[in-house]
Amino acid sequence: MGFGMKISTPGVNVANASTSQLILNSNYPFIKLDTQSTTSFLTINLVLLKDTPEPTAPATDAITTVYQFAHGLNYAPKIWALFQVTIPPVGTHFYQPYFQEAGVIGGTTVDDLVTMFYSADNQNIYIKVDKYNDGVGSANNIIGATFKITLLTFIDDFTTS
Repeated sequence: MGFGMKISTPGVNVANASTSQLILNSNYPFIKLDTQSTTSFLTINLVLLKDTPEPTAPATDAITTVYQFAHGLNYAPKIWALFQVTIPPVGTHFYQPYFQEAGVIGGTTVDDLVTMFYSADNQNIYIKVDKYNDGVGSANNIIGATFKITLLTFIDDFTTS
């Protein structure tokens, strides 16, 4: 029998717990954050000072990178992101004040909206805006919208597994 540590969910005997009943199992390593890197724990206060393009028919989406930075790794890292809309776009009728990964930051009708999300490649992390309009909706001006974005960049290379 090997050595390790296990913590089970409340009310479950850890000695008989199945893998799905464990909160912690040291047989499965945790993904890691580089505590020495400023890009592993990053909070960005982002203000959109100019509008991004609307989609041009027949396309219904227009994706624009609004912020990017080098992460210093030679592979596309896994990221956890929390977005907070601190000042929504002027004139928007609906938005998600908080979201992870991707969410709606503005919209005036069901036929148009603006989402924000992130992506990463082997050099950079990108914050992007996607304007959607099915040809019936209104244009969404996002000048002045303000966001607080928290990013945790994990250093394990999952591209080889």
